[in-house]
Amino acid sequence: MGSVTSCSKFLDVGQPQDRIVAEDVFSDSEKATSAVLGIYSQFMGTSLWYSSGGITIFTGLSADEFYNTNTTNSSYNELRTNSLTSKNSVLDFNIWDRAYKNIYQSNICIEKLRAAQQLPAGVRNQLLGESLFTRAFIYFYLVNIFGDVPLIISTDYELNTVKARDSSADIYAQIIKDLLEAEKLMADAYVTANRVRPNLKTVQALLSRVYLYSEQWDLVISKSNEVIQSGIYSLDPLNRVFSIEGNETIWQLMPVQPSWNTTEARQLLPLSTSASALGQLALTDHLISSFETGDLRKSNFILNKTVNSTLYSFAQKYKAVAIGTVSEYYKVFRLAEQYLIRAEAYARKNNVEAALADINTIRARAGLSDMTGNSQDIAAIIEKERRAELFAEWGHRWFDLKRTGRALEVLKDKQPDIAGTDLLYPVPNSVILSNPFITQNQGYE
Repeated sequence: MGSVTSCSKFLDVGQPQDRIVAEDVFSDSEKATSAVLGIYSQFMGTSLWYSSGGITIFTGLSADEFYNTNTTNSSYNELRTNSLTSKNSVLDFNIWDRAYKNIYQSNICIEKLRAAQQLPAGVRNQLLGESLFTRAFIYFYLVNIFGDVPLIISTDYELNTVKARDSSADIYAQIIKDLLEAEKLMADAYVTANRVRPNLKTVQALLSRVYLYSEQWDLVISKSNEVIQSGIYSLDPLNRVFSIEGNETIWQLMPVQPSWNTTEARQLLPLSTSASALGQLALTDHLISSFETGDLRKSNFILNKTVNSTLYSFAQKYKAVAIGTVSEYYKVFRLAEQYLIRAEAYARKNNVEAALADINTIRARAGLSDMTGNSQDIAAIIEKERRAELFAEWGHRWFDLKRTGRALEVLKDKQPDIAGTDLLYPVPNSVILSNPFITQNQGYE
């Protein structure tokens, strides 16, 4: 992975974006690998990009997880009050622009690897599978944040700059197509230590989630079964879930900046031990009160601190905020989610017993007793358990509320005038100005 930091030799993600990588890069296994690893290095910046903590924080504000302790931050104020404008700076720099630069990198690698017949088959298949996976991964978040977005799957810059938005259905179809192809190319074995590059099970983990969001229940169960029953993963004790070596990890991103751990931790936790130091984002009372008495996730993953007689709670799934030794990687997929995905699919097929078995597997680790219920209770049970297990992780709460139709009901206590149009973020104003073929989401100017 040391070659990650030199990826700029092989991929240019600046302007102009139609600059193609030199042909000889993909005629050599080491250079081709470095080009693909460059995608991951671009994911893990010290800026709050969508891929380095932005999804967690931005959507957590839009949902009911966070509030910003510094109320002069206008961008965060808009997110928290569900009153986004198309000129909000995080939409372009932190999400849209960064995501499409990463998609461009993936597209370069896909195009060149398809033609790189001189590479050893095993190397070529792995790298092509990873590139298809990363493109699908990025589009999953774009479509769930913005809805319809331009589907760009080539490196033709002139064509891409005038590309209109494609339907969400078409985006999902491409995501599934990419993942199914990647599934045929990749193996279960990780090609590096610490699971920092995707394997076959990473692809299947994303597939199970995509099928969940598109309500294909049998396929959800099939794919989550392949991950859970693989024998590769096991649930870790709570104090090891976010460690580098955790066996629950399906895929994690390795920090690439010297002495820098996760950007997310530096946003969510106080940066010093000073009595007055606060994290930028605190957990809402609504979230804190939702935990059951005795839930060990609350004591393991939440830091409480009193400042000026006010009690603040901060997410501390990641704890390393100091600039120094790298001790934490950034978890993207972990086994617990797969149990909860499968539980929901079982419930949708009226197999309440199987759904509860998966839920209770997760609850047992949290020190909680088994949950019982019937078909009328199961949806609420699943929502509650997903909230407790996946809070402050990759936007799960925001996306769950939207896909289950619960967002307006739940969030009206926080924002009484929230409307359906607030559930998609606006396309950045700069994008509208630069491409006359891209239209704005309803409800925004």
